[in-house]
Amino acid sequence: MIVMGLCLPYLYSVKISAEPNLANNSKSATMVNVETGDVIFEKNANEKLAPASMTKIMSIILFMEALVSGQLKADQLVTTSLNASQMGGSQIFLSVGEQMKVSELLKSVVIASANDACVALAEEISGSIESFVKLMNDKAKMLGLENTNFANATGLPIENHYTTSNDMAIMSAYLIKNYPEIIKLSSTYEDYVRKDTDNPFWLVNTNRLVKHYPSIDGLKTGWTNDAGYCLSATSYNDDNKMRLVAVVMGCETPQKRSADVVELLNYGHSNYHNQLVLNKGSVISTTNNIKLLPEDVRLLVSNDFYVCKKKQDKEKNYIFKLELNNEDNNKVGMVIIYDGDVEIGRVDVNYELEPREVNYWLLLFRIMKRLFN
Repeated sequence: MIVMGLCLPYLYSVKISAEPNLANNSKSATMVNVETGDVIFEKNANEKLAPASMTKIMSIILFMEALVSGQLKADQLVTTSLNASQMGGSQIFLSVGEQMKVSELLKSVVIASANDACVALAEEISGSIESFVKLMNDKAKMLGLENTNFANATGLPIENHYTTSNDMAIMSAYLIKNYPEIIKLSSTYEDYVRKDTDNPFWLVNTNRLVKHYPSIDGLKTGWTNDAGYCLSATSYNDDNKMRLVAVVMGCETPQKRSADVVELLNYGHSNYHNQLVLNKGSVISTTNNIKLLPEDVRLLVSNDFYVCKKKQDKEKNYIFKLELNNEDNNKVGMVIIYDGDVEIGRVDVNYELEPREVNYWLLLFRIMKRLFN
């Protein structure tokens, strides 16, 4: 079976061949390489299923976007609505009118899967859950998720609310790739909110694997009667420079869910590794232009670029082609990476130092110097 790489907006991927008999407790499962987007394993990957609280991965993406854009501030106080206070399920028991910082609410969502905290943040961003759900579905379309539809922000049972293990893997990888700081929260096993008050609340991570399986540091559990036990788990292995996301859906017990995830992650880290092809900050070219200051400008690679390979495969040499952009002033250009004649990826390049045009007298001096030399 040849499994195609994920359709992710931030990277390119190559083909990975995989035929293991894994995730037998799950209705659906997908495992991906976060750095490259490669699908290492899939089982019924496009079957539409209820995601339960894994839904919150998309909600968290939008929360992080709002923090980065400045729409939300970490120390901003959010006032709890009646709707948020009535969510039920996993919660931190917010009362109507209670105010809590965005950072505390986010911590409650990521660690303890708090439905009331999730709704409070969603309403703060969009004014209503209906408006926030539209943002969720718009983001799903932007990510190319063709088999996902959200009807709420929490994953509590509701009609016409579904996704697939493939789509959930894409969401999970996107969250980690774009907001790696989320791992600090998702790897926290226990913490408190309202810590210095008369009503402290103990947060315990719903993903027990972050405590009992050393390399797992996230990401999000889910359970309802309809969905069964679900989990999007991530782990990083420094030896093979690879972060994986394994998504399982529809397990009968939390033990079977954990067993499938651990089995998948062990398989991935044991059989694959990332070959670093381009280093972030490495010099790809030097240009010379007498109209600019400095005259010699080095072009640097903007991001690391990895290729996912089976461990027994030999490392390859790849071909790089530099393309400068003469139209978009905000983009210097890119390096296109080829495996033979096949393009496998693109990485932006930036100036080491932003050049500026020289004045008339300096330009004249440089011309005269070249003439005499």
